[in-house]
Amino acid sequence: MPSLRLWQLNLELHPMTSPEQLGVPWRIVNATSLDLCVKVIPKSSSTKFGGCQPVDYPFRVALKIHLSAVPEDGKANAALIAFLAKTWHIAKAHITIQSGLASRIKILHFQELTLQKQEELIENLTKIL
Repeated sequence: MPSLRLWQLNLELHPMTSPEQLGVPWRIVNATSLDLCVKVIPKSSSTKFGGCQPVDYPFRVALKIHLSAVPEDGKANAALIAFLAKTWHIAKAHITIQSGLASRIKILHFQELTLQKQEELIENLTKIL
């Protein structure tokens, strides 16, 4: 998986290259928000990151997240948002599920991020991958 600096350099050299073409599970939407593709594995023994996994749509890869919560009545979705908010110190209200409410593959939208928080989040993602 490319490092953050390699990703930035590639975008400088090839500005039309999208994150999806680079094989990263995030897309910077604007200066204060980004989207993240995740694949959720509910009913796991513990809640943790599980690396990345190739997916067909909408990104080439997704961040795999194991959740101990069951996928009923929105419990797994709530656990996913709570886990990411706690891990990355982001308010739960700033994380929404943009698509995939009833699917294992989801697009999460992170909003109202400072530039520093956005860079920190991408740096954390590159360490997980």
